Amino acid sequence: MILAEIRTSPWFQIGMTALTGIALGLFSHASSALPGAWRWVGNFGALWLAVSFLLGRQFHSLLPAALSGAAALAVASVMHYVPHRMAREGMTLNTFRWPVALWAFVGIVVGAAFGMLGAAHARRWAVASTVGMGLLVAAFAGEAFVLWRTGHPRAVEVAVPLETIVALSLPIFCARSATERIKIFGSAVLMFPVVVLGLSAFMGVIHRVYPGI
Repeated sequence: MILAEIRTSPWFQIGMTALTGIALGLFSHASSALPGAWRWVGNFGALWLAVSFLLGRQFHSLLPAALSGAAALAVASVMHYVPHRMAREGMTLNTFRWPVALWAFVGIVVGAAFGMLGAAHARRWAVASTVGMGLLVAAFAGEAFVLWRTGHPRAVEVAVPLETIVALSLPIFCARSATERIKIFGSAVLMFPVVVLGLSAFMGVIHRVYPGI
């Protein structure tokens, strides 16, 4: 009873959201110092989506889950990019423009969406739960495919196999039944081309607008 009251406390939810965002941002930033191909580990876009999904699972109301997922990824974006930008450019307006503002905005949008999907999964809403898990699987598999297609040796060495393993493992360990696993895999297969096309188009636009990102 006491634990349930603590978990539903607004202050606990705010604190958990803030700590999650800070931890994700610092981990993502610090991973850039890892040797060789391992520096990719903290920069998986799908990892950020998974964090907002898991955070959303802690809530049983869609609005708090959406706000928490959005806020956590926005905080993570600031924690990840601002120290790096300040080290390169000092305390200038540009430090807080590109790519900080861009990724904070993206984080708010996708964080809110995956936060709600996480809450739906926790509440066992059949369709939304299957779609959410399928989309998460497709995100890991799609990002692995896009990185593999670039042919970047570091990406192929670590990022591609790791994300592929995660994509295959999620339905096995997170589904509640064999039927649900099949539905999640089927949903992921349907959404995989959309994720690949969307991610490829998005990254193409980003690199044109801001080549240094």
